[in-house]
Amino acid sequence: MTEQQGLLATAYILLPIGLIMLAVGFYTFYYFKIGKKKKCTAETVGTIVDQAGSPDRLYPVVEFQANGKMYRKRNSASITKQRLGSIHVSNGYERGQQVTVNYDPAKPTRWMMNDSKEQMILPIMFLATGLIFVALAALFFFMA
Repeated sequence: MTEQQGLLATAYILLPIGLIMLAVGFYTFYYFKIGKKKKCTAETVGTIVDQAGSPDRLYPVVEFQANGKMYRKRNSASITKQRLGSIHVSNGYERGQQVTVNYDPAKPTRWMMNDSKEQMILPIMFLATGLIFVALAALFFFMA
């Protein structure tokens, strides 16, 4: 195999992986930013009542009232903040903290924390990785 063939083979491997990553990134971005927001039109105030997860990754547990019923749900996205040199782990939320909750009036178990920017981490990771793979594939095509 010549060097040119090796570069082309690498490009042909990286390009579909990058395109798949971009597609997943766009889908998750749509799901969190557009799709879920379209359905979660009702707004209420929730309270952080607990923290759940592993010792190094905490998720806030939110309690909120919708359609006259109380719901207690764990948020699916969270950033863990650790202090260097100590064992303090925090996700930025404190027990008793009030947060805005958007929920689907037809299905209150479909909900999202309105101030939760952590949901965008997954789409951004997929989009960035996809862009890197596509850029590398373009570079290898150019070099070949």
